Amino acid sequence: MKPISFVARGGTGSVDRGNVSADQNFTAIQASAGGEYSFNLRQSDIVRYGRAGTNLEITLADGRVILLENFFDGSGTPVAKLYVSADTYISEVTLVDGANGELYGQYGVAETWGKYGAGDDLIFVDGTEVAHAAMGQEEEVSMLGAVGLLGGLGGVGTAAAVAGGIGVLGGVAGGGGGGGGTPVYVEPTVNDATVVIGGDDVTEADQVVEVTGTAQPGSQVVVTIGEEVVTVVSDANGDWSATFAGETFPADGGYAAGVVITEPNGTVTGLEGPSVTVDLTGPAINLADGVQSTGDLVTSADYSDGVEISGTGEAGAALTVTIGSVTHETVVGEDGSWSVTFSTSEVEGGEYETDVTIVSTDSYGNSTTTVETLVVDTISNVTFGGANGGADGVINGAEHGGGVTLTGTTQPGSSVVVTLDGVQHNATVDAQGNWTVRYSSSEVRTGDYTGNVSVTATDAVGNSSSTTGTVEFDTLVENYTINTTTGGSDNVVSASEALNGVNFGGTVEPGSTVMVNFAGIDRAANVAANGSWTVSYSAGEIPQSNGSTFTMTAVATDGAGNSSTLTQGVVVDNMAGSLTLSSAPIETDNIINAAEAADGVVVRGTSDAGNLVQVQMGTATVNVVTDASGNWTANFGASQIAGGQYTAPITATTTDAAGNSRTVTGSVEVDTEVRNLGVSVDNVTTDNVINGAERDDGVTFSGTTEAGSTSVVVTIDGVSRNATVNSAGSWSVTFPKNDLPDAEDTYQLQVAVTDRAGNTATASRDVEFDTFVNALSGGAVQEGSNTIFNASEIRDGITVSGQVEAGSTVTVDFGGATYNATVDANGNWTLDLPASAFSAEEYSADLVVNARDAAGNVDSLTQTIEIDAALPDTPEIFAETSVDDGYAAVWVQDSVDTQAVYEVAQDNSVTLIADENGAARVGGNNVFGFDEIVPDGSHLVVSATDAAGNVSSTFMALDDPGNSNIDMSSVNTGLAGLEIEAIDLTFAEDTNLTLSLNQIEAFAENSTTLAIHGGDDDTVNITGAVKTTATVSEGGQTYDVYTIGDDHTVLIDDDITVVI
Repeated sequence: MKPISFVARGGTGSVDRGNVSADQNFTAIQASAGGEYSFNLRQSDIVRYGRAGTNLEITLADGRVILLENFFDGSGTPVAKLYVSADTYISEVTLVDGANGELYGQYGVAETWGKYGAGDDLIFVDGTEVAHAAMGQEEEVSMLGAVGLLGGLGGVGTAAAVAGGIGVLGGVAGGGGGGGGTPVYVEPTVNDATVVIGGDDVTEADQVVEVTGTAQPGSQVVVTIGEEVVTVVSDANGDWSATFAGETFPADGGYAAGVVITEPNGTVTGLEGPSVTVDLTGPAINLADGVQSTGDLVTSADYSDGVEISGTGEAGAALTVTIGSVTHETVVGEDGSWSVTFSTSEVEGGEYETDVTIVSTDSYGNSTTTVETLVVDTISNVTFGGANGGADGVINGAEHGGGVTLTGTTQPGSSVVVTLDGVQHNATVDAQGNWTVRYSSSEVRTGDYTGNVSVTATDAVGNSSSTTGTVEFDTLVENYTINTTTGGSDNVVSASEALNGVNFGGTVEPGSTVMVNFAGIDRAANVAANGSWTVSYSAGEIPQSNGSTFTMTAVATDGAGNSSTLTQGVVVDNMAGSLTLSSAPIETDNIINAAEAADGVVVRGTSDAGNLVQVQMGTATVNVVTDASGNWTANFGASQIAGGQYTAPITATTTDAAGNSRTVTGSVEVDTEVRNLGVSVDNVTTDNVINGAERDDGVTFSGTTEAGSTSVVVTIDGVSRNATVNSAGSWSVTFPKNDLPDAEDTYQLQVAVTDRAGNTATASRDVEFDTFVNALSGGAVQEGSNTIFNASEIRDGITVSGQVEAGSTVTVDFGGATYNATVDANGNWTLDLPASAFSAEEYSADLVVNARDAAGNVDSLTQTIEIDAALPDTPEIFAETSVDDGYAAVWVQDSVDTQAVYEVAQDNSVTLIADENGAARVGGNNVFGFDEIVPDGSHLVVSATDAAGNVSSTFMALDDPGNSNIDMSSVNTGLAGLEIEAIDLTFAEDTNLTLSLNQIEAFAENSTTLAIHGGDDDTVNITGAVKTTATVSEGGQTYDVYTIGDDHTVLIDDDITVVI
């Protein structure tokens, strides 16, 4: 092996040269971004490219490996360019990733060089000296193996580092890659074959053409089929395969595949590949004759010779034509034409459309199916629908007079000829095939007969058909007469004859109807099967008349609708003269009330002069004679008129000289009493007592009276109001508050009614009023002469009491809460307000007392009370005056509160020893001098009392030279009421104070906080206390916070020693 020269040109244009060692199998070269690397190699000298991280491995035919370090960036993209050059030629190497991770080199003509000079720097004039030894699978140098060699490098080569950032790493000693021999050259070949793809069974997956062959490994293979081109690279074994599928699959046609192979050394070889035939398109089907799309129609004339269908298609294609269940087969001729004929037994005649299915299949198995429409029309049709004979189909006289119209149907576009009793006309046919023809009345004879009709139709394609029919004619009423008379022998209907009514009758054509009108009354006659007819009118339907003539009209209508009219005069004399009741209302309103009945009632009317008239009203009867003026008057006395509410019928009857009688009737209302008068007994209010609130809203009273009453007046306490009355007689009235009593008393409600007839009546009921609370007093009960409630007083609660109307309830509103008081039978009320209702402060508060009496009336009163539950500050002791064996005075800082001093003796007795009356004022302090020396062993309590009586005290420990212990583990009852809130140890030395929970709780009833003042020489023993993390600062001194018991707090000077 010989060294291989290479050139490295940096991004700045600097050029460095070096050699790949002939003695080492592995050479590493550091690549830089933007650099260009050219090796004196031919394409055939390189057998493999590989990627090892960011490094490029180049394996040569003689087994040597060149490693270009950092040739790729982190994403796998080259950062430098690679060239091979020999014999004055140079090719740029483009690296392409394969489908399975392989790396292939593609060689192209190097482009013009950049700004730093001509390409001569990278071009090698000499050939290469790389041995092409055959390399077995086990002798190949793997990528990982090549990288591993880096660890065993003996040393760098002769070119250690060069300008432009390109360095050369020397080969590994002891090189050689094993295996000798020359690599086998793979000849360019293509596998010849014939590929045919066609037919309906070919799926998308079947549409693949694969061309295969061999070539020198790494060769570029370009395969062309028609317009499609596929480029591949032969693999390491020299095999290649080009697949045409999807978008590269060739279109229909016959092709010879072309193959161009470019070997790595630039050798180009052209080969002819397999023949490829693609036919996936079905043959064409074109129709020329016999179907709807070609404008053809099978008529009766065509049908007799059979039905022929023809067209053109792909020569040699097999063709089937199917109509219904019949299929004919044929082959498209060389000229591309085809035809089939169906016999009349295979295709039915008639008028219809049916599918023609045509399937053509070519030699490759591709088929085309088309469906056409066969239109058959071998028949014509015509119908006769009848004439304009109405619902009965018979032409009557009226219909005949307007002419006769015949109708029927045929196929649209047909012509129709109609003959009626020898008279022929061409009919008119509309777009829907309806035909009509009209004959004038002069062309058709009258009478009762049957006319003969014949109709012939010829359709648009020449098919014809005929039909016949008849038309019934009946144009007049036959045998119509009147054969009866009225009024007996004189033809006059008298009153007695009228009692039996009148009858009319005659004859008519059987099947006819007869409608009779007499005296304005229409009535259908009874028509017998033989055509005789009769009709009767009752006595009540005969008009009253003094001999007038009335016309009877009879209209006959036969079965065909023809009509005829006959008349007859009827003379009627059935009246007994005139008779009327006066139209003027009796008693002006046609109602007789009680007052009018007492005066008697007059009934009036008219009749013929001198006629006797019998008048009956109710059950009473009066006979009167009509005066010369035709007026009559009937007087009914009070005794003849029964009292009550009812309708009295009135009847007047007269008889004329001929014996004819006449009667007229009427009626009058009798109403002599007021009915259904009452005042509602329901509660006026819920408890039937009207209270103040209900009075303020107004009160409604109600009741009933006779329906139609005209007036209901309601009175209470002298105030009257008109009530409203509905149609049923229910009345109601609302009195506003100002019209109602404001009292505690019972009042009478009076109701006065006038009914529609003018009758009057009254009714009444009692109504109770209670509109106010008649007594309310009271308030908070003061303890002693002080009007201010202090902390001790509110601690036990405050009593509120007073007087209220018996039967009332009382509530007290205080501090945002409502409390229910107790009320006894005499109206005394009382309530204890709890301590929780008050705040421990000084303030004024309203106490509102609310009362509601039994009737629901409410009243209230308000009392403002003064509360001072704020405790005074504990007295601040300024100094003490000591003498031998005791103390003569104590100095206390002055305040607005009243101060006093108590001695607590050794036996725990407590005695008042000084007050402000004997105190001297010195420099803002009250100096309390003692009448007797307070001996050692005693202690003091200084109290402060404010104006409200609230007390706050300080226990002052006095220094006792003989005993510094103060034991307060037991409760000293003598301290009760002093409200001790502070213990001052500052005036005693080395005090050792013992406190119990019981004594702490007994010190003060109004406070749960105790403060202890002292110094670092003092000790407080307080068993059960718990020290908290909180502190309190006051007057420059800090106090630790202890809790004890359920709710007590002890503040202890932080200088004091505390034992818990």
